[in-house]
Amino acid sequence: LQSESNVKKIAELMYDSKLSDDSISKYMTAIDRLCWLKKRKWTPFKQYELISYKKTITSQYALSFREVETALNNVETLQDLEAYLMWLYSFSLLGLNFRDLFNIDESKVMQFGDPAKQDNQTFLPYHPEMQSTNEPLHIFIYRGKLKPEDRKKAPIVRMINLHPIWEINRMLKHIVKLTRPELAYNGRDGLRIFNFQTRDQNYNEIPEGIEKSERLRSTYYKKWLKIFGYSIKHTRATSMKAGRLAGANFDELEAQLGHVLGVSKVFPTYYSAEQKRVDTNHIFSLMKYDINKVLLYTIRRFKNNVKGDKYWIPKHISNWTDDLFVGGHYDLPLSLLTPAEYNEMQDLLLSQEDTSVQDENGKVVYHKANPMNYPPRLKKLLKKQERLQFVHIYGEEEADRMDNIIE
Repeated sequence: LQSESNVKKIAELMYDSKLSDDSISKYMTAIDRLCWLKKRKWTPFKQYELISYKKTITSQYALSFREVETALNNVETLQDLEAYLMWLYSFSLLGLNFRDLFNIDESKVMQFGDPAKQDNQTFLPYHPEMQSTNEPLHIFIYRGKLKPEDRKKAPIVRMINLHPIWEINRMLKHIVKLTRPELAYNGRDGLRIFNFQTRDQNYNEIPEGIEKSERLRSTYYKKWLKIFGYSIKHTRATSMKAGRLAGANFDELEAQLGHVLGVSKVFPTYYSAEQKRVDTNHIFSLMKYDINKVLLYTIRRFKNNVKGDKYWIPKHISNWTDDLFVGGHYDLPLSLLTPAEYNEMQDLLLSQEDTSVQDENGKVVYHKANPMNYPPRLKKLLKKQERLQFVHIYGEEEADRMDNIIE
């Protein structure tokens, strides 16, 4: 019990057992009490927040994939659709707090703060099976409940341009201009949806923004109950359930909640092994709840609905959901590899990123590694990914036929 890894392993085994959460909490509290009697102030399960963590999660209801998907059947009006997408936006950002959704903007994109990325501040979608088209972008958000002295701790870091999130953001920007033009953002920032925020750059609350967000919450709340049966606060527990189904272990779920210390806001420093696992869990969690398919169904259902002369879903979005776009963003799963293979491939690709050389004028320049010089294992994973994509589009039989031709 003096080893943090042992304590967390015990907790993981208990949560994987058939014990109720209440029984687990009682057992952990009893063990902590014994430890405290042995050594004053020594309470391992409380120290590592293993009891409070589970209480927080189980106080919320985790919706199943079917409940999230069939909730679409309860969407009838444009404002219903807006509330539905706000719920999905929070869920797709792994349960990000409702008030924090109003504070997402380009100033919080970690890569945009990287000098190497200053000339390419473009908010484009990232699809892990189409990595040549773009790179993942991350935002950082500090929890509102943190005290000023706690802001040196790790922020919550999320991929913001993962395809489903990028698409939801675009749809909400369009819909809010139709439903609430007085609150819609009309500037150049590619991430902002509303024209107000709830916290300033120093994380102080903005009373006017808080008031507006709470009025919106009150409006959405009735619709969330009608559509999902549960409010937006349950997206956090739902995302944790999706993470469990995707195979994330206890430590990875802890990291997903932002319980990763020693993380810097500077992108090259913060992108730790823990954060990479959060990213992998993020991708596979959304796959477990097939958010791409949910969005596809949503767009197909409402793409011909109009308000005045404006479509509920703009044509530049709905046109990409046509059945002809086989192998596109909506057709391909976010990953055809397993979580372990995806993690390994990302590590290997990272090791092959830009390398520096000195040109004939003495200047330091960077160039991408030549794929022909990739290590054998990386080539093997990329080849497997390519074949899985071919199988997805053309079928196993055609893939086997092509293999025979190549041989």
